[in-house]
Amino acid sequence: MSREPDWKAEIRDALRKEPWSLAGAQRLVKVVRMRTMMNTPERARAVGYVTQELYLFGKTPYQIERALGLPPLSLLRGCRVFRLERLPMRSEYTDELTADKPGGLAFDPGDALEAKAKYREDETMAEVPYYPPGASWIPQWDVTVSIPLIHIIDLAPNFGYPRPSDRR
Repeated sequence: MSREPDWKAEIRDALRKEPWSLAGAQRLVKVVRMRTMMNTPERARAVGYVTQELYLFGKTPYQIERALGLPPLSLLRGCRVFRLERLPMRSEYTDELTADKPGGLAFDPGDALEAKAKYREDETMAEVPYYPPGASWIPQWDVTVSIPLIHIIDLAPNFGYPRPSDRR
């Protein structure tokens, strides 16, 4: 069986359509802990994991943390949600499967135990430094270049993420 030429794979990737938009539930969003972005302007730049807004609807920060596989207690004080100002080009992101695969890899429980041990030993650590598996039905992409972000909402700990029709 012959291997597909590299140029064919590159063309296929370039023509691939991702299910994103700049508005509505399909838009790409970045969730950050409240303390990380508290002293930044409403407009920021981001590199790293993003998902679609539709997977946040109705969830509290704690539920978002669990669904996206964020470090435990990282959204304890709430979160800030940003949208991407523009959609990333194919060369500006990598597919990272779903949130149940931290870093695009199968979850290793040994990593969690090692991270918890480090956390107990180092008093300067603010959180347990590992990413547990999130929901298997939430897609994620790793944006590899700095793309401008626009602030959508600050979400307090006990409030669910509103649907667009619920916002002012």
